[in-house]
Amino acid sequence: MANAERLVADGPDKPFLAVHFVDANHGLVAGAYGILFATQDGGATWRSLIGQVENPSSVHIYAIAQKDQRWFLAGEQGYLARSNDEGQSFVQLESPYSGSFFTATVRADGELLVAGLKGRAYTSVDGGDSFQELKGVAASSFGSSIQMASGALLLANQTGSLFVNSTGEGDTLKALGKPLGMPVSSIVEAADGSLIASGFAGIAHVSNPASDIQE
Repeated sequence: MANAERLVADGPDKPFLAVHFVDANHGLVAGAYGILFATQDGGATWRSLIGQVENPSSVHIYAIAQKDQRWFLAGEQGYLARSNDEGQSFVQLESPYSGSFFTATVRADGELLVAGLKGRAYTSVDGGDSFQELKGVAASSFGSSIQMASGALLLANQTGSLFVNSTGEGDTLKALGKPLGMPVSSIVEAADGSLIASGFAGIAHVSNPASDIQE
């Protein structure tokens, strides 16, 4: 109640840091100090879920990931939370790391990836009950991750380096091509299989990522 009253008194000055939609109507948006809002009408109206999220320290939420009815939040100070009721309420998970997570992705098979500060990345095959650390990267913070059409997980860090974890490769990350030479805030896979990365320095394009994996 005290946190809610403080947020009201501060007014609408808190930034949103993550958004995730499952279709044109249903989505969540999250941000600073644990704010979380849901919409069921494509953003025409929103309702606060902050009272349904276990976040006792009101840490910032940087990432949202989802597969079917299960949703995940990731954020500051190693914060992780899971919802088993389609994002209506969240319970905090035991975290494998005390540093911040800036990105989260759920693979099509349900495997969860979280990554962030100092190049730390973890996967979970049991819905966040336990985690395995991914190895093979430098200590540069990850800011974005996606699942590629091939099923591989792709991560981008603040030096512009790209890494992949393919299905069946366990805890191994492989470098993908040469560093882009710019910090990456967001990355997407285009319909032709190329990659488009963006950050404060602009936009970069990787035309043939599958052929650029370094052994």
